[in-house]
Amino acid sequence: MGRLGYLARGVVYFLVGASAAIAAIWPAHRPAGPSDAVQLGSGQLGHGHPIGAIFLIAVAFGLACLAGWFTIAGLTTAQHARGRSWWRGLGMLGDAIVYIVFMIDVAGIALGAAATATSSPGLPGCRPGITAAC
Repeated sequence: MGRLGYLARGVVYFLVGASAAIAAIWPAHRPAGPSDAVQLGSGQLGHGHPIGAIFLIAVAFGLACLAGWFTIAGLTTAQHARGRSWWRGLGMLGDAIVYIVFMIDVAGIALGAAATATSSPGLPGCRPGITAAC
């Protein structure tokens, strides 16, 4: 579980680094943060193609695994803590919360990309992510 989570975190770091390199070459393509970098990475996989959404869902699942790993490690560390080790466990729980929030953000991007890939953008009144009326 931890290894899969660290792999997903590595993918996010790679996408942020690649986005920084792209922004250095083409300043117009400057992402606002990790969420934009991940969205850029999924867009390069297929501009509305379901493979981009599948990639993002896999990254979100990996981030959920990392959050679970930090939660278990934080609770275990805090439970057996003496002195300052308790703070380390609390810090791991804070990391878990951060990765849960980022996982929700990535999953939202993935579900939006999947809805955009399946919607009919040519119909009047249709918006990306809204498929019920289209």
